[in-house]
Amino acid sequence: MQNGIFYPRFSIHSWNSDATVNEPWMHPSVMPEITAAMLLHERLVPYFDKLQQLSHQNFEAIVRPTFYDFEEDTTTLTNTSAWMLGPDLLVAPIVAQGQQQKSIYLPANDSGWIDFFTKQYYDGGQTITIPVTLGTIPIFVVNGSTIPLLDDTLTDTTHHNFSS
Repeated sequence: MQNGIFYPRFSIHSWNSDATVNEPWMHPSVMPEITAAMLLHERLVPYFDKLQQLSHQNFEAIVRPTFYDFEEDTTTLTNTSAWMLGPDLLVAPIVAQGQQQKSIYLPANDSGWIDFFTKQYYDGGQTITIPVTLGTIPIFVVNGSTIPLLDDTLTDTTHHNFSS
């Protein structure tokens, strides 16, 4: 879930080799987390639209490894636990069951990084460790970026400026 919501085409169901399927409502113990993640995906639709335009116009990848945008930072060559969604968002989904903290490398840049949810500023070029839960999705924004998002009602687009 935490990985899939960051793809422009998000589909949450699967077919299994025993001919069964998985649907989100089949897991009531985590429905609040699933619902929140799906809402975040929908709020990101204007950003996905922006990225699709950039992809079409400039042949830019939408989902890309960190070294795509930070090739001078050699640490990004081995960084496989986080990736970029466009040039502005670093995504570090929780993929280990029961994980309570996550170490995340924030690539070196001149402007730093802003935690998408807490708005806390971090310098680039360092590994940070943050507490996480099943409902936590670590996302960091390049400081100074403006991200178009739908509001919580999914009816109005606003442009959120992430600056320290």
